[in-house]
Amino acid sequence: PMAPEVLAQMMAPPTSDDPRALIESRLPLAFTNAFLADSATVSHLVDQRLERPQPPHAYQAQLVAGATFDAADRVPQITAPTLVAAAEGDLVVPVENAYRLAAALPCAELRIYPGLGHQFFVEAPDAFNRDVLAFLVSDPPAHD
Repeated sequence: PMAPEVLAQMMAPPTSDDPRALIESRLPLAFTNAFLADSATVSHLVDQRLERPQPPHAYQAQLVAGATFDAADRVPQITAPTLVAAAEGDLVVPVENAYRLAAALPCAELRIYPGLGHQFFVEAPDAFNRDVLAFLVSDPPAHD
């Protein structure tokens, strides 16, 4: 599960009525400081989220699912080739989950992105897209 302090940050009531400020306050949970240092990128991300806001009930449901979902007993039944991708610095979904998931899947390939956060596919889209495409066109990993 995510760390209790991360869950508390995600569930904390807004400290401002300004939607832009609320979004900006939660970005450090998903992105690295290096990525967030680019103010133009941050502004663009916030603009995108303001254009397509997540309804509060959907956000709450996502938090509950993230905090309580556990399909560990069913994972070994998944026999489809599976790419497990995760970031080393993910605060929301600890990278240990990726290692456990890949070990439990009978036909998995694991990609860990060092030095990135929860939204690693936004921070490093070229690397992520390259890895997904390579996985999709490769021969499936053998079953154990």
